[in-house]
Amino acid sequence: MLTTIRWSVVLLLTVLLFHLSGCSGKKTVTYVPAERNKPNPEQLRQQEMAVRAEALKNYFSDWMGTRYTHGGLSRKGVDCSGFALLTYQELFGRELPRTVQEQVQRGTAVEKEFLQPGDLVFFKIGVLQKHVGIYLENDSFVHASRSSGVMISRLGDTYWKKRYWQAKRIQSTGFPEGDFFRSEGIQGSL
Repeated sequence: MLTTIRWSVVLLLTVLLFHLSGCSGKKTVTYVPAERNKPNPEQLRQQEMAVRAEALKNYFSDWMGTRYTHGGLSRKGVDCSGFALLTYQELFGRELPRTVQEQVQRGTAVEKEFLQPGDLVFFKIGVLQKHVGIYLENDSFVHASRSSGVMISRLGDTYWKKRYWQAKRIQSTGFPEGDFFRSEGIQGSL
């Protein structure tokens, strides 16, 4: 009889356990992404500009101090338009014409206050002489100068401020879509 009572108690406890666990019910969890996780377009633009500027700085570091040579297209010597041509070719995967006069005819005009890293900046040095550089960031640009070779200068410097002519953006100055930064091996479509 004691065995029968034990089995009855075990059976009663088992039934109660199943009954109570059935009361808990099923819960469905649905993931709803928070709005704060959406990227801010302005933040994305700022990140893009920082990446471009950093890529240009890294590229410049390989060229820094390369002497100016009229018509030059190598690290042994380069002129301003040649440096712009090579930078666009090697870093951005874009083709530019060889001379400043041809380069200034490309792209879309950009107001000075809206310059972005990679924009071409043009100067009138003399009556017929023109100069080109590549905007870096914070009022600075990289170029091949006759006196110091490949260097960084500031648009606000007295010399360049007086001679500033215009700026152009070539194909949004973005890195090749789905391609790699040629000299950095960084994938991007900025």
